[in-house]
Amino acid sequence: MKEVYELVDWLRNDRSEGGRWVNNKLFERKLKFNRQEIGRVLVEVLSHEDIVVRSRAVDALRELSDTQAVGPLIKSLEDEENIIRQRSAVALGDIGDASAVEALIKALDDDGWYYPSHVNTAAAKALGKIGDLRAVEPLIISLNKGNLFLREEAAVALGRIRDLRAVEPLSEALNDENVSVGSESAKALGYIGDIRAVMPLIRAIHHEHSLVHHSAAFALGEIGDLRAVEPLIEVLRCQEKDFEYFPVRNWGTIDALGRLGDSRAVEPLIELLKIPGLAKNIRDMVIAALGELGDLRALEPLKEIVRDNCKFTYSLSNRVAAGRAIEQIKINNFSEEE
Repeated sequence: MKEVYELVDWLRNDRSEGGRWVNNKLFERKLKFNRQEIGRVLVEVLSHEDIVVRSRAVDALRELSDTQAVGPLIKSLEDEENIIRQRSAVALGDIGDASAVEALIKALDDDGWYYPSHVNTAAAKALGKIGDLRAVEPLIISLNKGNLFLREEAAVALGRIRDLRAVEPLSEALNDENVSVGSESAKALGYIGDIRAVMPLIRAIHHEHSLVHHSAAFALGEIGDLRAVEPLIEVLRCQEKDFEYFPVRNWGTIDALGRLGDSRAVEPLIELLKIPGLAKNIRDMVIAALGELGDLRALEPLKEIVRDNCKFTYSLSNRVAAGRAIEQIKINNFSEEE
């Protein structure tokens, strides 16, 4: 038991964050333990009466990522202190052992809070990392009924798991009263990639908040359904007057049009290049999208940007991006002999 007492003393008095000293192998140097022995002793320490010792033991077990800790950490999900339950959920997610799934599903009902999240939010994140299909239905329930942070994390987790049962619930969550939930739901639909999400996402690109709009456009690019091309072009044209002042709103639209690879987007994107005062990062994105599309119509407008060495109408990054796009278009359209 001597090593347990030494470890308890270390955990109580150490001031480093989390289990940093485990990574740095200070245990091995100071206490002469190997990693397996450290894990065994830390498991014993999980039942210590001092909350600081218990919480730091949980963090250390997370850093060690040792499956021998899974059972004790599951038990710690029932600890009386919020901090222990929350950090145990985080640790179980990082370890990634599927034997923790049922306990983590149960923890979705635990709304205890300790910075930086509720216990159930940490449990949802852990379930997403583990990726077990048993978590899908409970996460869908959390998406519909949980607090803001739980709904958001449930959407993220469902996107990680990528089960088709989540498509309709996530499509409905695009209209969540909180834009962060709507945004994460859109991203999740993109990761799942089911075409049933296309029409809800097309409606979402007209959302008044840029966060939802951007994520919905990203998702449409991920899914790759060409029904999205015309609606995205329409959004692009409607918002041209806003590019100088609200460029963030349009990043997703430009990126999606490039990835969809449809030639209908070429002329609208070329027109966008001509907008005076267009932010250089937005112009870079338009240039990259034209390069992805690989259409010869973009060559001359791109060459004009490259030739702008003295007028300083375009930034250096614009000229470099245009040079790359030109090469990409040439590769797509001309054989080596030509």
